[in-house]
Amino acid sequence: MFFGADALPDDPTARLHERRGRRWLVLSYLLCPCHIPITLALIGAVLGGSALGAVLTGNAVRVAVVLTSLYGVVLWRGFRQIRIAKRLEASGRTLICTPTGCDAGSTRDETDVGVARQNWTS
Repeated sequence: MFFGADALPDDPTARLHERRGRRWLVLSYLLCPCHIPITLALIGAVLGGSALGAVLTGNAVRVAVVLTSLYGVVLWRGFRQIRIAKRLEASGRTLICTPTGCDAGSTRDETDVGVARQNWTS
C-alpha cells in the first residue's frame, strides 16, 4: 500500500527522504502541464482586476512555459528523494550528518549514531 505506514522504510533517514519525495511529487501533481489551463484560470480569477493578474493572463504562454519547467524540476526532485531513500534502505546503511558533511557509508550501529549526534551538538 502506497500511503500506509507499512509502505515507509524502517530506517529513519530513509523514511525522511521517502516523505520528502512524496511531498515533492504531490507538488509536481499540482504543477502538471495537463493542469495548466485550470491553474491559469485559477490565477486569473484570484488576481483578476489587479496589475499582476493582467500581466499573467496577458503572458499566458510564458507562464505556461515557466510552470512546465517548474513541474520538471519538482518532479525530478521528488523522484530523486525517493531514489535516495530506496538506496539507503537497500544498502542497510544510514546517512550520518555532521557539521563537516554527510557520510552514507556508516552502518546502522547505535554507537555510530551516538557519535554523530555528539559531533553535531559539540
